[in-house]
Amino acid sequence: MIVENVRAYPFSDLVSKLREVRLVGFGQPLIYADSKITTRRVWDFSQATPAQNYVINAQVDRVLELRKALRDYSVNIFNLDGYVEYTHEGQEYTCLPPILESSSDAQGYQVDIVVDGMHRLMAARDGLNVINVIHIARVPSSYPYYAWPITWREVARVDKRPDKGGRKSYRREGDSYKDLFRDFNAVFPNAQPSRAGM
Repeated sequence: MIVENVRAYPFSDLVSKLREVRLVGFGQPLIYADSKITTRRVWDFSQATPAQNYVINAQVDRVLELRKALRDYSVNIFNLDGYVEYTHEGQEYTCLPPILESSSDAQGYQVDIVVDGMHRLMAARDGLNVINVIHIARVPSSYPYYAWPITWREVARVDKRPDKGGRKSYRREGDSYKDLFRDFNAVFPNAQPSRAGM
């Protein structure tokens, strides 16, 4: 992978941008406007609770390719506390640390759910690497993450994205689950490339 125009931004810039992230529905409120945003080092991956029940092998490989490419710019994507923008094949992308959000499970217990960065976490977990994550607490309880948390044992390695029903256990019925999406792409260019048509 060849990357160009690499620009690294500090934690303070990341926090400012995260406070601009909106929900897709419910009038598009600023979901993290009053939240507590910190960094954490994760080595025990039970501290990061998945909600997506699959990872795509090619995307895990792409994370490792990106990690290798950005090393030439003295950037380690497993050790970010800010974020990085870069260009690949003429398209601009953003790499964030994985984002964990304090949320309730189906029984009402608080867990730190992975809201972005499943493939980065899986790549780190596979290689027994410690990884920096962003932890977000004090998220409005009326806007929980759109999918229920699961265990790592329930996460399958696949070669292609499953149909909608095989991806997550959604908190809301029908297409209304989309109202609870956190729209990171509106603030960070192509931070979630699968939702940007990639």
